[in-house]
Amino acid sequence: MKKINIYPPKLLYGMMALLLWCSSASAQGLIIGNGAHVVADGSPNIVLSNTHWTNNGTFVPGFSRVYMNEGSKLGGNYFLRGDSVTTFYHLLVTTFPTAVLTVQTNAYIIARFDFSGHMASVGDADINLLPGAVLGDQSQGRLTGNNGRIITTVMLNRPQAANPGNLGLQITSNEDLGMTTIIRGFREQTNAAGEKSIERYFDIIPSNQPSQPVQLRFQYHDDELNGNSKSRLAVFSGKAGSKLSMLPQNNDESRSNWINAGSIRLLQRFTIGNALAADLKATEKVGLKAFPNPFTSRFTITLHSNIAKSVELKMVNLAGIVIESKLVKLQAGNNYIEWSAARYTPGAYHLVIGGDGGKTIKVVKQ
Repeated sequence: MKKINIYPPKLLYGMMALLLWCSSASAQGLIIGNGAHVVADGSPNIVLSNTHWTNNGTFVPGFSRVYMNEGSKLGGNYFLRGDSVTTFYHLLVTTFPTAVLTVQTNAYIIARFDFSGHMASVGDADINLLPGAVLGDQSQGRLTGNNGRIITTVMLNRPQAANPGNLGLQITSNEDLGMTTIIRGFREQTNAAGEKSIERYFDIIPSNQPSQPVQLRFQYHDDELNGNSKSRLAVFSGKAGSKLSMLPQNNDESRSNWINAGSIRLLQRFTIGNALAADLKATEKVGLKAFPNPFTSRFTITLHSNIAKSVELKMVNLAGIVIESKLVKLQAGNNYIEWSAARYTPGAYHLVIGGDGGKTIKVVKQ
């Protein structure tokens, strides 16, 4: 096994000494080759400028700081990659205008992950913040991703405005939620109306779901808005992979780029997006609506209820025949029900709420 130790206070620009041990002459950037064992003794600074990090061996970080300063000359694309999962003590990424650093392999962070400049992308990789590690999130640095995620797992026992890993999520609860995993993702989500969210979501996975309301606040950056308007933002929630429903209560703090989700009883997936037009006032009784209307194969029903209750929804053709009915359980506030009509004959129908004054709207299948 090849082994090299890095001692402070050496600054190795381009890491040429390491390349002699660990890479071939034709390779680009820093490569820790298969079978190589690199140990950072103490707290050295390892500086890479305009180059890649590739780890196919073993890197023991010690208390080192790894600086990746990318694109200062010509911009371009740079990569943190390799067959081995890398653990960093402190990773600092700076990308100059037009440059992008993409993380292509999973990584662990012991202390901090800082990024600034044009753009850093976690790609499809998972960046795992170990207990006590934080994300150096700041507005002048953009962090993006495809299916990649920033993940932290912490103990939350009666947390008060806790922001685990500095991921941009504050949690307040009077209960012991136990070991809780917080995931920050970058994929836009879809709400019940088919509209897109900002380019940020959170999964909150506690060991113990709360029995009392939890207070949540979410942070976002302007470059994540994805076409959404800061003046109309609301919080949406639901199961991962589903169309998310808007929460009826929120307090927008757009000046500080935070939004308050109010009292939450179920911790699951959350995101931010434009408030649905029918939901701008959660206390307004908007009744029964359907969109899109006309439709082709399916539509979404919006139904507001002042109390939790069960109602029967009926689809009636123009001859007065009930062709389909559903019993649905409504929560207090706004409810969204998906309705499939693929087998319906094109034409007009009446959607009726049974047991609620016989409210009816006309829907048309094209």
